[in-house]
Amino acid sequence: MDNHIHLLLQLTDDTLSSFFQSLGTLFARWYNNKYSRSGHLFQDRFYSSVIETERAFLSALSYIHNNPVKANMCRYASEYPWSSIGAFYGAKNPLINVSYAYNIAGSKDYLLHLFAKDTDLQDDPLFKNDHRQTNHYLTDEKALDIFKSMTHLSSASDASTLEKSKRNAYIQALREKGLTVKQIARIMDISASTVKRICKMT
Repeated sequence: MDNHIHLLLQLTDDTLSSFFQSLGTLFARWYNNKYSRSGHLFQDRFYSSVIETERAFLSALSYIHNNPVKANMCRYASEYPWSSIGAFYGAKNPLINVSYAYNIAGSKDYLLHLFAKDTDLQDDPLFKNDHRQTNHYLTDEKALDIFKSMTHLSSASDASTLEKSKRNAYIQALREKGLTVKQIARIMDISASTVKRICKMT
């Protein structure tokens, strides 16, 4: 998804914490290197819940694949390219155990039928925060692009030429666009405390 992921995992022992720690570290390192950024990538610690029944397993599997539909990212679960749905339609994916799901569902057709609708996990605590809005931290490069687009200035150094009232208005607008206090301070060449003070003026 755009701000979270779901993984339905089968574990033989209590290795979940170490698995996510390793995944978070390695993926964050790769992502930060690829997009020239630094710092934390994931906002919160993962949340987990034990799937104890076959009904709960099928419900979770259906819910996860319908998540993009629920979020209005596609019309049908089968259209979404970033989930495991393709494996259930025949695409090879060594990470997905489709036979396990088929055995529980009883048939491939019934399982695909479940993927065509959202099941009864609407109030399950595992999924209660699926579509909440979260903070997305911008790279400095993207922050600078937003600054230039908003102010129509050719470079950050030109920010010093702005009159104070216009500068303050831009600072407040940039904060609303998702730039951090430190990013705005660097771009505007002013202190972070000044940025905070100006943002509190609204």
